[in-house]
Amino acid sequence: MTTVVTISASYGAGGNWVAAQVAKRLGYRFVNRGIPAQAAERLGVSVQHAEAHDQAAAPRFTRLLARLPNTSGVLEPEATIDAFSRETEHVLIQAADSGEVVVPGRAAAHVLRDRPNTLHVRLDGPEQARVAQAMRLQAIDEHKAKSRQRNLDRLQVDYVKHFYHADPRDPRHYHILLNSTALPLETCVEVTANAVSAR
Repeated sequence: MTTVVTISASYGAGGNWVAAQVAKRLGYRFVNRGIPAQAAERLGVSVQHAEAHDQAAAPRFTRLLARLPNTSGVLEPEATIDAFSRETEHVLIQAADSGEVVVPGRAAAHVLRDRPNTLHVRLDGPEQARVAQAMRLQAIDEHKAKSRQRNLDRLQVDYVKHFYHADPRDPRHYHILLNSTALPLETCVEVTANAVSAR
């Protein structure tokens, strides 16, 4: 039986909502906020800074992380980008080792790509439909939703390409692809939960 579910999603596809509901439905642990917090602790930087730059991408990522306060006295700023990615991978692997977890984002499908008992899900949809859904889910206006979509979609692609030499939009990385703007998010939860039992 599947014990780890990764959910990759473009902006506005409802990834965090679906992931949280899948975890609740299955009785699995929802691994989200704890990832940057644990990575920050390992690196000796504040959680706030880690969360601000979580899953960003080089070269922009390099410039941002180089400005993080280094409280450990060990890491050089130039090493921080690779160290942050490496520690995030360690946290993901530890979470997967514990079993019965749902992980949204953070290139988890790539980090755990060869792991058995894992289901990889991708949520996506047309740009304008995702903008509309983001406006509804986050209670923001269209201008802000479009701006976030441009920035976050690009950062996700850049991050995965930089660290894993892959494209997160490539369907070959996933067991299930869902248009979560055409299907109700509740249906996406149902399909994913059923697939966990079936796989």
